[in-house]
Amino acid sequence: MKKVKAEIWSVKVCNGALDMVHGFFFYIKEFYIREYGIAFNYVDNEVHIFRSDDDRYNSKNAEKIETVNIPDDLVGELHEYLEADKIAKKNAKKFIAKYFPVRDKE
Repeated sequence: MKKVKAEIWSVKVCNGALDMVHGFFFYIKEFYIREYGIAFNYVDNEVHIFRSDDDRYNSKNAEKIETVNIPDDLVGELHEYLEADKIAKKNAKKFIAKYFPVRDKE
């Protein structure tokens, strides 16, 4: 089984603009698969999987902890999840547009 390098980061986050303005931040631990631009973490009893890039980790708000190997099949599953999510959102947006005005992000 092929292994892929993933970095574990400590990332400073907040729950929204109001928390940010008032300085309510906390740190989470997060895996970043640089080669594929995929990140995932476990916060508030929920797994979060998303596309990311080096900008998130090249700041004073992130600190690299270590590099680990993760199974290639997990990377494949993460990628498939993100692609399916993208397609589902695109199709849902088309359906919604039949009933409500929908704009593209600018």
